[in-house]
Amino acid sequence: MKTIKAKKESGKVLPFPTIPTASVAGPTLAKSTHKRRPQPDYLPKDAPNVLIILMDDVGFGQTETFGGEVHTPTLTKLRNEGLAYNTFHTTAICSPTRASLLTGRNHQRVHSGTIAERAVDWDGYTGVIPKTSATIAEVLTQYGYKTAAFGKWHNTPADQTTAMGPFDRWPTGHGFEHFYGFLAGETSQYEPRLVQNLDSIEPPRDESYHLSEDIAEKAIDWLKSTEHLLRTNRSLCTGLRELRTDRITFLKSGLINTKENLMRAGMFTEKEFSTDKRNSAGSRKIQNLQNGIRQWQLGTAFLNLKELFNED
Repeated sequence: MKTIKAKKESGKVLPFPTIPTASVAGPTLAKSTHKRRPQPDYLPKDAPNVLIILMDDVGFGQTETFGGEVHTPTLTKLRNEGLAYNTFHTTAICSPTRASLLTGRNHQRVHSGTIAERAVDWDGYTGVIPKTSATIAEVLTQYGYKTAAFGKWHNTPADQTTAMGPFDRWPTGHGFEHFYGFLAGETSQYEPRLVQNLDSIEPPRDESYHLSEDIAEKAIDWLKSTEHLLRTNRSLCTGLRELRTDRITFLKSGLINTKENLMRAGMFTEKEFSTDKRNSAGSRKIQNLQNGIRQWQLGTAFLNLKELFNED
């Protein structure tokens, strides 16, 4: 199938204009010419894959990457090989931060001034992200990316999360072509109430099950199957738009809200970590001091002993 370079479009207005037909209809089929219209390519050949991980209620300094005590070698590797910032704007609660990250706008500008369950009928606080504010998933889909979200969502109005719908404000209504996770603010890690796209999934009956592993495995499975399908479609369906595996977008949740929900609901931790006794007040003060020193050495925080020890 022929792929042409897209006519220079600013991208300020989406979706892109429809490509006119290349076929010519005559008075009869014999006098007509059928020709597949060329598909424009809006992305450069080196367009990157995109992975966004958002973790709620996880302190900036909890991981060793930023001076904490939680061993996160992969995150540290990413920091060392890329860029790290320490001034991301967070609203300190779930839905608003997520809405801001998804849309690139202030949380009140997208009516997400508080969490979905506490939404009220004041401008900026209705809990309904307006369709005039596109999400990053919607934009990237228009450019040719494949998109998916895994884990916690928490951006659907609380009265629209049942099987009755409406479904236009579920993840699949905000640009994600695939979703596996939960719509509310948190769920059990052992018997979660999950949704796949628009279908509810019964909790697993397996004593060894843990949601964090399930979400990670589903995300990896989606990535592998999508890559396989794109390669298959490319070779078999020559009449369809060419699909490229280097345009897979793995957005928003993924490995994020698995551990994120675990961190915000510690009673759901894996069994091997549930008997840890290192949480006494004294040991926490020592750990706080050690964390503060590491963060100060990394330049990610100022060392303030009074704050570290929580004393006046």
